[in-house]
Amino acid sequence: MRAGYETMAVKLLDGKLPEETIGRMEDILEKMKELDVEHFENIFIYDDALHGELVKMVHLPRLYKAWEQLSYGNIISGYGQELDRNLVTSRQYLLHKDLVAACHTGDAHVICKRISDHYMKSITWLLEEQGISEEESGYSLDFLL
Repeated sequence: MRAGYETMAVKLLDGKLPEETIGRMEDILEKMKELDVEHFENIFIYDDALHGELVKMVHLPRLYKAWEQLSYGNIISGYGQELDRNLVTSRQYLLHKDLVAACHTGDAHVICKRISDHYMKSITWLLEEQGISEEESGYSLDFLL
């Protein structure tokens, strides 16, 4: 659902993200780049902040509130699983770097595809870490495009 709210926001602006939004996303991305496993809990703070910028930019408080109320998913997936914290920490920057790069294009379809891919990649990694293949799960986010 979070991905759906984010793509809705991007489509409302036809992919033309405000420079301030992209600037804040880049600042958060730099913090992700410096993450280490000793500060694992910051993954969730930075992830929420970066994705939240996509929803905040349309200035619809109810949309942001609905999106924000779904942040428990990050906590459950991060703390409720037996994860390799070093691996999770090291891939956060790369995972979000592609998303921020797409935001620079100004193309709603490219950005929405990257959001979908971003969430799907995260889900795929979690499934793999639990021994479940993407094909076995039957999970897809193609409806967002």
